[in-house]
Amino acid sequence: NSRAIVEDIARRYDLRLPDEKLIHAPHGLADVAGPAAAASDGDLRFLFVGRLEARKGVDVLLEAAPAVLRQLSHARLDIVGDDTIRGTEGATYREAFLARADIADVTARITFHGRVSETALAIHYRACDVVVAPSRYESFGLVYAEAMMFAKPVIAGSGGGGVEVVEAGISGLLVPPGDPAALETAMLDLGLNEARRLEMGAAGRARYEARFTADAAAQILLSQIRTKTPN
Repeated sequence: NSRAIVEDIARRYDLRLPDEKLIHAPHGLADVAGPAAAASDGDLRFLFVGRLEARKGVDVLLEAAPAVLRQLSHARLDIVGDDTIRGTEGATYREAFLARADIADVTARITFHGRVSETALAIHYRACDVVVAPSRYESFGLVYAEAMMFAKPVIAGSGGGGVEVVEAGISGLLVPPGDPAALETAMLDLGLNEARRLEMGAAGRARYEARFTADAAAQILLSQIRTKTPN
């Protein structure tokens, strides 16, 4: 599903897959975005979607978020996904974060929603302004394609297949894995620039329509099969 995973297989197992037999097939998603969201209450909403674990970079987000919210007084952060996973210290990321004494001034603007239904997830996507998913690694990154489906700009981790889904500077921003300072800068960049958010969201929607709808992904797959299948 990405060139990155092919390179990782080659590096980890010393196994080079023959290019003439290799097909890169992006995931296709049914379009469930529906109509654009109505005007919000004026809050700027960042949205994280994913399991609350290190690979998804939620620890990086929780490190960067307080500083961002202090500088953007109208900003909120919604965190959607399984928040019951325990880290190496025995606590969940949610528990460890809320136990911090230095973030009392911003906790009211950070909401952990846990797992939600597909209907509720779509509501979160429609209501947000920026999707923040600073994964340390994604073989593909469905959350990035989902964000673009809803015409939302994405802040993505540059590890793995994210660089093949999100066009840096066009449909979103890429940040190095595990870098809270870079994530803070990216969140402020988009948080302070509504025009750029809208422009990137529109570009992301166009990219979704061209590559990541179910039909578009099927056509990309079939095109490669035709090219690489002997007559």
